[in-house]
Amino acid sequence: MLNDFAVHARSIGKCYQIYNQPLDRLKQSLWRGKRRFYEEFWALKNASFEIKKGETVGIIGSNGSGKSTLMQLMCGTVNPTAGEIEVRGRVAALLELGAGFNPEFTGRENVYVNSAIMGLSRAETDARYDEIAEFAGIGSFIEQPVKTYSTGMYVRLAFAVAVNVSPDILLVDEVLSVGDARFQQKCMAKIRRFCQKGTVIFASHDMAAITELCSRVLWIEAGKLRLNREPKFVVEKYLEFMYEGDMGLEKSQSEISRSSKTKYPLQKFVPVTKELRQFGNRKATIESIRFISRNGSKGLVYAGEECEISIFLRVHEKIAKPIFGYIVKNRLGQEIFGDNTVLMKYPVSPLSSGQSGIVTFRLNEWPNLLNGDYLISVAVGDGTVEKHSQCHWIYDAVVVKNISEQPPVGIFSIPNTNVEFLRLKG
Repeated sequence: MLNDFAVHARSIGKCYQIYNQPLDRLKQSLWRGKRRFYEEFWALKNASFEIKKGETVGIIGSNGSGKSTLMQLMCGTVNPTAGEIEVRGRVAALLELGAGFNPEFTGRENVYVNSAIMGLSRAETDARYDEIAEFAGIGSFIEQPVKTYSTGMYVRLAFAVAVNVSPDILLVDEVLSVGDARFQQKCMAKIRRFCQKGTVIFASHDMAAITELCSRVLWIEAGKLRLNREPKFVVEKYLEFMYEGDMGLEKSQSEISRSSKTKYPLQKFVPVTKELRQFGNRKATIESIRFISRNGSKGLVYAGEECEISIFLRVHEKIAKPIFGYIVKNRLGQEIFGDNTVLMKYPVSPLSSGQSGIVTFRLNEWPNLLNGDYLISVAVGDGTVEKHSQCHWIYDAVVVKNISEQPPVGIFSIPNTNVEFLRLKG
């Protein structure tokens, strides 16, 4: 076996015993396995994977899917019921807020206790203490018992300790949703720097963060490892599952195949083909798409110019509350911007079977993005933003090349921003 791995799991599983009442636990201990008074619950079953040193790997899945169980197995807080897992290197884990903190100890005392647990000597902790305290940013409260801390102060101190003890492997399990925006940005910046020199395993429901940070993603669902591939592909499949279950792309393409025979009322529409990745219940189908920018260009767009995104759709079953929308993503799959008719407060009356129509989003100014290719996904749904079903979602339906007017700072900048400098005397 190669020696460049940080985590190697071989058919691991974790089973919990579920008792209906406390008395059943006593009965089980008295019968010593001759009878069973519990039900087995496999939180994780038969998962095999390898994480190499220096990788940044994401873990996604719905609530109760087994993500946290897998993280606990990797950091050693629970042992597998089946299989073997090997972890190489010092592990710093953020699985629960303040896990391992003694509520009676001060923040300073807990820093030293947790550092010792992670293998640091007193002298090493002394050398890192000022950096830990500065990163936590809780001021004089670090000298107070942690039982007096707010939830935000807990996570600040816990994160500061975890990332400043020089771990080989950093485990982060959905704790960065706590804290204010500045602290979350501070944590993300620290994780990005750590990704350049260490191994990061990151469990989250934030698909944008997963796509941005990770080089590979494990999708856990119902205790089983469903996918282990590049972020963009796994995230898209996961979102399909969350909307449509396992139906995915198994729905018949017969309605869409008719698009090649359709006579469109507007020119420059591109028919939707089965090669495009798509899913939905097909109560309505998007049959063709058009993107137009300066001089009618279909594949080139300049920052600050007006452009249109249009979809031509056909309705096959009644849609009570139609929603139309689009999302623009970069080549890594990060969502840059988008919109839909509900957020725009543009009401659309119910649609009946047999109807067809064209939806056009007109952007007054295309943002000043980094130069490169961008992909536009389009969708039609039924319901509300909070609760809806996808009728037809088409990934990366249109590819456009962006030309920026000036290099943006970050992902994009605002076009036509004016600046003024007023020189004062003295």
